[in-house]
Amino acid sequence: MIDNHFSFVELFMKIIFLVIIVGVLLLGLLGKWTCMRPFKSRKSICDDELYTMFQFENSIDFTLWKRLIHLIGECYSIQVEKLRPDDSFYGNLARLDSWNFGDGAEKLTECLQKDLGITLKQSDLKKIVTVQNLIEFCSQKNILENNHGGESGSGLNICDK
Repeated sequence: MIDNHFSFVELFMKIIFLVIIVGVLLLGLLGKWTCMRPFKSRKSICDDELYTMFQFENSIDFTLWKRLIHLIGECYSIQVEKLRPDDSFYGNLARLDSWNFGDGAEKLTECLQKDLGITLKQSDLKKIVTVQNLIEFCSQKNILENNHGGESGSGLNICDK
Protein backbone atom coordinates (compact mmCIF):
# COMPACT_ATOMS: atom_id res chain seq x y z
CA MET A 1 0.00 0.00 0.00
CA ILE A 2 2.84 2.39 0.67
CA ASP A 3 4.25 1.70 -2.81
CA ASN A 4 0.92 2.68 -4.43
CA HIS A 5 0.92 5.93 -2.47
CA PHE A 6 4.39 6.82 -3.75
CA SER A 7 3.41 5.86 -7.29
CA PHE A 8 0.38 8.14 -7.09
CA VAL A 9 2.48 11.04 -5.77
CA GLU A 10 5.11 10.51 -8.47
CA LEU A 11 2.44 10.38 -11.16
CA PHE A 12 0.79 13.51 -9.78
CA MET A 13 4.15 15.37 -9.74
CA LYS A 14 4.86 14.33 -13.33
CA ILE A 15 1.45 15.59 -14.44
CA ILE A 16 1.97 18.91 -12.63
CA PHE A 17 5.42 19.25 -14.22
CA LEU A 18 3.99 18.53 -17.67
CA VAL A 19 1.19 21.07 -17.19
CA ILE A 20 3.73 23.72 -16.15
CA ILE A 21 5.94 23.03 -19.18
CA VAL A 22 3.00 23.16 -21.60
CA GLY A 23 1.75 26.35 -19.93
CA VAL A 24 5.11 28.06 -20.28
CA LEU A 25 5.34 27.07 -23.94
CA LEU A 26 1.83 28.37 -24.64
CA LEU A 27 2.59 31.66 -22.87
CA GLY A 28 5.77 31.99 -24.92
CA LEU A 29 3.91 31.42 -28.17
CA LEU A 30 1.19 33.84 -27.14
CA GLY A 31 3.79 36.47 -26.27
CA LYS A 32 5.57 36.07 -29.60
CA TRP A 33 2.25 36.20 -31.47
CA THR A 34 1.28 39.36 -29.57
CA CYS A 35 4.55 41.07 -30.55
CA MET A 36 4.17 40.07 -34.20
CA ARG A 37 0.50 41.05 -34.43
CA PRO A 38 1.07 44.73 -35.34
CA PHE A 39 3.28 43.67 -38.25
CA LYS A 40 1.05 40.83 -39.45
CA SER A 41 -2.03 43.04 -39.63
CA ARG A 42 -0.28 45.63 -41.81
CA LYS A 43 -0.83 45.86 -45.51
CA SER A 44 2.20 44.77 -47.51
CA ILE A 45 3.71 47.58 -49.55
CA CYS A 46 6.13 47.19 -52.47
CA ASP A 47 9.58 48.77 -52.25
CA ASP A 48 8.79 51.72 -54.53
CA GLU A 49 5.67 52.68 -52.58
CA LEU A 50 7.38 52.10 -49.24
CA TYR A 51 10.26 54.35 -50.29
CA THR A 52 7.83 57.21 -50.94
CA MET A 53 6.45 56.84 -47.38
CA PHE A 54 9.80 58.01 -46.01
CA GLN A 55 9.91 61.79 -45.70
CA PHE A 56 13.66 62.41 -45.90
CA GLU A 57 15.12 65.88 -45.37
CA ASN A 58 17.83 65.12 -47.93
CA SER A 59 17.59 62.71 -50.82
CA ILE A 60 18.54 59.14 -49.97
CA ASP A 61 19.93 56.87 -52.67
CA PHE A 62 17.30 54.22 -53.46
CA THR A 63 19.91 51.43 -53.62
CA LEU A 64 21.25 52.31 -50.18
CA TRP A 65 17.71 52.69 -48.80
CA LYS A 66 16.71 49.31 -50.21
CA ARG A 67 19.78 47.60 -48.78
CA LEU A 68 19.18 49.13 -45.34
CA ILE A 69 15.45 48.36 -45.21
CA HIS A 70 16.10 44.77 -46.27
CA LEU A 71 18.90 44.50 -43.71
CA ILE A 72 16.53 45.65 -40.94
CA GLY A 73 13.91 43.15 -42.11
CA GLU A 74 16.44 40.31 -42.17
CA CYS A 75 17.88 41.12 -38.76
CA TYR A 76 14.50 41.44 -37.06
CA SER A 77 12.87 38.61 -39.05
CA ILE A 78 10.17 40.89 -40.43
CA GLN A 79 8.91 41.06 -43.99
CA VAL A 80 10.27 44.28 -45.47
CA GLU A 81 6.84 45.07 -46.91
CA LYS A 82 5.53 45.39 -43.33
CA LEU A 83 8.16 47.86 -42.06
CA ARG A 84 7.27 51.53 -41.74
CA PRO A 85 9.39 54.69 -41.29
CA ASP A 86 8.13 55.25 -37.73
CA ASP A 87 8.77 51.71 -36.46
CA SER A 88 10.71 52.24 -33.27
CA PHE A 89 13.82 50.38 -32.15
CA TYR A 90 12.68 51.18 -28.60
CA GLY A 91 9.00 50.32 -29.22
CA ASN A 92 7.52 47.62 -31.46
CA LEU A 93 10.87 46.39 -32.81
CA ALA A 94 12.31 46.17 -29.28
CA ARG A 95 9.33 44.14 -28.05
CA LEU A 96 9.71 41.80 -30.98
CA ASP A 97 13.47 41.58 -30.47
CA SER A 98 13.10 40.75 -26.78
CA TRP A 99 11.70 37.36 -27.83
CA ASN A 100 14.92 36.74 -29.77
CA PHE A 101 17.12 37.79 -26.83
CA GLY A 102 18.22 40.96 -28.61
CA ASP A 103 19.60 39.09 -31.61
CA GLY A 104 17.99 41.51 -34.09
CA ALA A 105 19.66 44.61 -32.68
CA GLU A 106 22.98 42.83 -32.28
CA LYS A 107 22.86 41.37 -35.78
CA LEU A 108 21.88 44.75 -37.28
CA THR A 109 24.84 46.44 -35.57
CA GLU A 110 27.21 43.75 -36.88
CA CYS A 111 25.81 43.91 -40.41
CA LEU A 112 26.03 47.71 -40.54
CA GLN A 113 29.67 47.43 -39.59
CA LYS A 114 30.39 44.64 -42.04
CA ASP A 115 28.31 45.90 -45.00
CA LEU A 116 28.79 49.65 -44.74
CA GLY A 117 31.66 50.10 -42.29
CA ILE A 118 29.32 52.03 -39.99
CA THR A 119 29.92 51.63 -36.29
CA LEU A 120 27.09 52.78 -34.05
CA LYS A 121 28.40 54.59 -30.98
CA GLN A 122 26.46 55.04 -27.74
CA SER A 123 25.93 58.73 -28.60
CA ASP A 124 24.54 57.74 -32.02
CA LEU A 125 22.01 55.35 -30.49
CA LYS A 126 20.28 58.21 -28.66
CA LYS A 127 19.50 59.85 -32.01
CA ILE A 128 18.39 56.65 -33.76
CA VAL A 129 14.89 55.89 -32.58
CA THR A 130 13.05 54.88 -35.74
CA VAL A 131 13.76 53.02 -38.96
CA GLN A 132 13.81 56.37 -40.76
CA ASN A 133 16.35 57.78 -38.27
CA LEU A 134 18.66 54.81 -38.89
CA ILE A 135 18.43 55.11 -42.67
CA GLU A 136 19.12 58.86 -42.55
CA PHE A 137 22.04 58.31 -40.17
CA CYS A 138 23.58 55.58 -42.36
CA SER A 139 23.06 57.62 -45.51
CA GLN A 140 24.81 60.61 -43.96
CA LYS A 141 27.70 58.41 -42.76
CA ASN A 142 27.91 56.79 -46.20
CA ILE A 143 28.07 60.21 -47.91
CA LEU A 144 30.71 61.48 -45.48
CA GLU A 145 32.86 58.39 -45.93
CA ASN A 146 32.62 58.55 -49.73
CA ASN A 147 33.41 62.29 -49.80
CA HIS A 148 36.49 61.79 -47.65
CA GLY A 149 37.84 58.95 -49.74
CA GLY A 150 36.99 56.24 -47.23
CA GLU A 151 36.22 52.78 -48.50
CA SER A 152 33.98 51.81 -45.61
CA GLY A 153 30.84 53.41 -47.01
CA SER A 154 31.05 51.92 -50.46
CA GLY A 155 30.12 48.27 -49.90
CA LEU A 156 26.56 47.05 -50.12
CA ASN A 157 27.27 43.38 -49.49
CA ILE A 158 24.83 40.95 -47.96
CA CYS A 159 25.76 40.34 -44.36
CA ASP A 160 26.46 36.66 -43.73
CA LYS A 161 23.84 34.95 -41.60
